[in-house]
Amino acid sequence: MDDGTRTSNLPMAQDDFDHRRMTSTDATGPSQPAPLSPQAPTFAASPNDEPPPAQRPDRPRHSASMHTLRSTLTTTCREASLPTGVPEPKSGNFPHQHLVSNLQHFARYSSAAYGQSFLRIFGIAKHEFKFPHTEIHANNHAFAHHVGIHVEDILLSSFTDPGPTFETDKISQIVNYVAVDHSVKAVVLACRGSLGLADILTDLTCSYEPIPIPDGDPDGTYYVHSGMYCSSTTLQRGTVHDVIADALAKYPEYGLVLCGHSLGGGVASLLSILWSTPAPAFRQHVDGLGGPKRAVDDFPPISTPFVTSFASGLPPGRPISCYTYGVPCVASPDLVAYCRGLVISTVHNYDIVPTLSLGVLRDFKSMAVGFYAEQGLCEEIVGRVIGLYRGTSPTPGVSSSDRPTPGRFPSSPDSETQPHKLDSATDPADESRDVALSTDELRAGRGTNKAVEPAYRDPNLLGSDLIASDVELSNWLWSLRTTIRASSDNEKLYPPGTVYVVENYGVFIAGDSSSALPHPRREGRRVLLRAIDDVERRFSEPVFSRTMLSDHSPAAYEINCDLLAAAVM
Repeated sequence: MDDGTRTSNLPMAQDDFDHRRMTSTDATGPSQPAPLSPQAPTFAASPNDEPPPAQRPDRPRHSASMHTLRSTLTTTCREASLPTGVPEPKSGNFPHQHLVSNLQHFARYSSAAYGQSFLRIFGIAKHEFKFPHTEIHANNHAFAHHVGIHVEDILLSSFTDPGPTFETDKISQIVNYVAVDHSVKAVVLACRGSLGLADILTDLTCSYEPIPIPDGDPDGTYYVHSGMYCSSTTLQRGTVHDVIADALAKYPEYGLVLCGHSLGGGVASLLSILWSTPAPAFRQHVDGLGGPKRAVDDFPPISTPFVTSFASGLPPGRPISCYTYGVPCVASPDLVAYCRGLVISTVHNYDIVPTLSLGVLRDFKSMAVGFYAEQGLCEEIVGRVIGLYRGTSPTPGVSSSDRPTPGRFPSSPDSETQPHKLDSATDPADESRDVALSTDELRAGRGTNKAVEPAYRDPNLLGSDLIASDVELSNWLWSLRTTIRASSDNEKLYPPGTVYVVENYGVFIAGDSSSALPHPRREGRRVLLRAIDDVERRFSEPVFSRTMLSDHSPAAYEINCDLLAAAVM
């Protein structure tokens, strides 16, 4: 490639990626869940829940994550290519440039839609506080400066051309901008994410609603988020539609790009589906199969997977793409597959929003009911994980999988044979009262901390087989997890289209060997762009992380796209 990027499917680095890989390694076969009680709802075993791979019996199971997925990898270096393995820029890209460049460019549009005040709150504002005049709204000045266009190229703004307060009896129109970007030869519609009460009402209207897909699979099931679908239909016809149609008619060589963050991305993705049609279906319409009898030469050359449709009311046959960031779950699995090539969804690290749908909430309810029925199970799980429960050695020759378990969840080790003792964190160890203190220690009022001595061992663990205990506890937790997951079978929605995950984490880079420092190294950031092959498995449940809320910030998306572009381009 001209930018020095080599096309390849890179193997994952074993030393620096094993702890982040979404697989389960070194696993023994789990103990089977115990029979479920007849009076409780049955949690059937999932047919797709494969048993973990075998391991040596003397080692505990280690599970890096609750997901298993197959993905390919791009590192931030010029020796790597995009996850698809196809040279960039691909002919199907619109705008016709590198995918990473498009991700960076329209991440700015999505952030700028929040207005100048929130750009400063996010810490990504780059414009001066004072603008040349007040004839144009300050948010328009900030938007144009942030995305790199002239303020006169903004054709429509919700701040200067507000529509009715409520377009329908349910959902109001979200904040949006329409602009012409001559650098990429596109008319751009940018939709703002959740910021007001009306936006929150749209998010909470989360039931499923069918969407018409005339050129989709007749056997496909196409459902969407009802609130965002209703919001997209308010933009489908009206002022926004008319302004975009006039702009495309004025610039015959330009295409259409829709983008947005969070709620804005969900609405933009559904609107792009309503306005588009697959390129093969468009050619059939042009040839007379259900459409006007016109020649293909009457339209711009078709190079993208999707183009504007005749039914959209826009100039037909124009290239169309949608770029979303932190998009909520808005599409059923069949619709996710249908709009690949039309919608590019980007997710940052462990952003929780792209994993939440009504089906996930119903799964949480099912788990809560199950835990409530099993009194004390939650406390025991937490206690065993953090080491509060201290049980005696298990009965020889009796494994946890062989013991009867009357509840809906598998019984914990020793729960049927030996009672557990929950010690208070303030209770001293039994031998601590017999420790002799020296005169200096008594004079100082404190003794030495024997726990920091190299030869110290917890007296409660003396004589116990730690490896066997860890293996049995690991098997019990694995069996419990399998049983819980079997009940998480509610229908869910997912991020639409082709989904990429941008990961950013700190690394240490080896320095020059000639350095005078004993351990020469410097800190850096590693940014990965990962193509998700199995969207349903990756986004069927949230990954709980301390950054799962902050990862949703539009500033995080823009900054990471900038870092990715700086390394790849």
